[in-house]
Amino acid sequence: MIYTLAARRGLNKSQLAAAAGIDPSVMARSYRREAISLDNLASLASVVGLSIALTEAKSELARQLDEGSLF
Repeated sequence: MIYTLAARRGLNKSQLAAAAGIDPSVMARSYRREAISLDNLASLASVVGLSIALTEAKSELARQLDEGSLF
């Protein structure tokens, strides 16, 4: 979802990382479904107009995380 929204704003992954103030290697790891810190996730989300919130189990966000379709 974050990459899709970034692309809609004309940002590639390198530009997204730069706008979020994170190292491009973090982007590569997150894209391969490896760990990402909450701070980095929040920074990426913020660039595309999203925010991080806690929700009850199996919300839409939880479903996307389970399916691996968040990014």
